Amino acid sequence: MVGKNGIRGFTLVELMVAMAVLAVLLTVAVPSFQQQIKKMRVASERSRMVVLLASLRQEAIKRNAQARMCPSSDGATCAVVGGWSGGSLLFVDKNGDGAFDAGSDEMLRVSQAAKGNTRIFSTKHRSWFGYRPDGTSVGNSGSGNTTFVICDPDLAESEGRRVIVSITGRARLDKGLGGRTCELP
Repeated sequence: MVGKNGIRGFTLVELMVAMAVLAVLLTVAVPSFQQQIKKMRVASERSRMVVLLASLRQEAIKRNAQARMCPSSDGATCAVVGGWSGGSLLFVDKNGDGAFDAGSDEMLRVSQAAKGNTRIFSTKHRSWFGYRPDGTSVGNSGSGNTTFVICDPDLAESEGRRVIVSITGRARLDKGLGGRTCELP
């Protein structure tokens, strides 16, 4: 609208209509955007888990030693409570007990906790998981095959992701929760 003196502007009614349209658009877009953020967090955590496993396997082969990772919420000690969501320690396990011993084991990396409400848990080997010097996988309960489940309880099961590690040490990716729920075991 053109007012006095040729100055252009909006009337109060036009501004109110524009604000109402904006409010409706935001009401529709924000929940969808939040779901997208959660999906991206799950995908990001899956990628991070694949990188951690690959680097751990590489260290075991390179050093000709047993390399392990264990869940850790404080970045200094292994703790099974809360699964792998709280972070993890990657270390060379010189005495082969699966626990990080600050005096004898060599710390390789401390992994951060998962972001948001993202949960990470393993179907097997909840205390520790790792690789032998030949690159084959092993865990606290025997053979190394396991599945790391990455999910958000606010998302559908089909939005969950899995990293499946075979006994040979190779990791493959899969979608969904594989018949599981997004609850820590």
